[in-house]
Formats: sequence, C-alpha cells, structure tokens
Amino acid sequence: KLYAVSRITVRGALAVLVDEGLIYRKKGRGTIVKQEKLTRKAPGLLGIHEEIKQSGRVPETKLVSFEIVHNPPPEVRKSLSLQRGDEAMRLEREVYSDAELLGVSIAFIPFRIWEKTGIQPEQLGNLSLYRLLGDSGFKLYEAEETIEVITANKKIAKQLDVPKGFPLFYLNRTVYTKEGIPIECGLNILRADKYQFKMHH
Repeated sequence: KLYAVSRITVRGALAVLVDEGLIYRKKGRGTIVKQEKLTRKAPGLLGIHEEIKQSGRVPETKLVSFEIVHNPPPEVRKSLSLQRGDEAMRLEREVYSDAELLGVSIAFIPFRIWEKTGIQPEQLGNLSLYRLLGDSGFKLYEAEETIEVITANKKIAKQLDVPKGFPLFYLNRTVYTKEGIPIECGLNILRADKYQFKMHH
C-alpha cells in the first residue's frame, strides 16, 4: 500500500532477500531478519559469556539444571581424570546473545573442586562461570578443545527451536589450572546459523 506495489511484487522481493541470506522464513513466526553470526576468534581462553560480550553483544544465560552426577559420562570422566566413585557437578545453561537463543552450555566440574568454590546456584543465572571459578581461587590457565559439526536430535531440536537434523557446532573443552589439574569439562552445543569461527594463519 505504501509503495503502490502488488503482493506478487512484495513476495518476489522477499524471495530475493531469502536467496541472499538476509532474511529467513519460519513456520508460525513469519519472515525474520537474519542476524550476523557471533564470530569467535581463536585462540583464546574465553567462556561463551565473555565471547558474546567481546563481540559487542549482550550475553544472557539461564540455568536449566544444577545437579550432582554420581556416574558422569565416560568422555567427561576421562577428561577430568575422575576415578571410580568420583562425583561431578553438572550445570546446564541456555545461552543467549542479544536475547536470541544461541545454544546450550553443559559444564562438568569435579565435585571435590566444586565444594571449595562456594558458588551458589543463583549466581549461575547470568554470570560467567570462568569468572566465578577465578574469583574462587581457581585460575584457569589452558584448555584443550575439539570442535565437531553434529545434527540436532529430537530433544536438542526442541530445546533450540530448530528442525530435527539442523546443523550444530559441538565444542568439547577441558580447562586446566597452571598445575595441570583439570577443573572443567564443557560441552557446548551451538546453532551453526548463529555462530562461526575466524582464524588468522
């Protein structure tokens, strides 16, 4: 009405913008302007909270679950050098960038270390876990990380509001103190349409 063009012309213009990757259509929500991906510049020992902040966006994390795990997954047990019977604290949080859901962050911390931190569940809502650990006297020194591309299963697809089979980044990171003590095993699942890596060689 404003530009005196037909609906067919408008649909054609929107189709061009979809093809150029500037907008996308979502069933039940309509046409949405695509945001620039959060770019992670490697290397650097930053948590997802700090990464978002450094990119000039507003980070937000929401605590989903907070529990003691008596039998952590084998990959976590290996990463944290846990012995049989050792427990771990499991923290699961949803991560937002400028109020948009970016992914899910799951952190495992040996319970013997967690007990010494004094961190309370209410502190985990919207604060950097790495900063909280540092403030508790555990200085993070180095990390090993693997990055894979996976596809969303039914559960994670529902949680991230994406179709089943949607491409995701899976970041598995183990963080160590200067003394070589593994302090955290982080499993981050991030939407591939909202996150990317940038490296300079």
